[in-house]
Amino acid sequence: MAEFAGKKYYGHPGFYLLLLEMAELHSRKNHDYSGEGDPLKNLRAPERIGVNAFTGVMVRLQDKWSRLEQFMRSGKFLVKGEGVIDTLIDNAVYSLLAILLYKEMANKALESSISETDGLKSEHCVMKSQSNTVEKDGGE
Repeated sequence: MAEFAGKKYYGHPGFYLLLLEMAELHSRKNHDYSGEGDPLKNLRAPERIGVNAFTGVMVRLQDKWSRLEQFMRSGKFLVKGEGVIDTLIDNAVYSLLAILLYKEMANKALESSISETDGLKSEHCVMKSQSNTVEKDGGE
């Protein structure tokens, strides 16, 4: 059993240490990429060219996996300073950020469909009200 953030969890203690390491890395990188304001600002950059942020993060993940696949074939990285562990941690962080963006996108879609449904209900009420008026006028 491991203790993490004052609570006991089952699993490998190193897993929880990696979560802390990821949180610290994310915080430092977020400071450099986004600064104050929207913490996902840098991930929203693809929206300026018509690509949603979730898709942009998925492309970044694909790039990271391609790099790992190449490492598996060749056994080496030519870019120094970012090895297998760094790349895997980046993948984990990007995966969590992708989840946040996906949930955000799903919530916006839900809100949009609810707004459209509300609009349809309003139109239906107006149409029904108008048809009742026509029926009353036509029947008198």
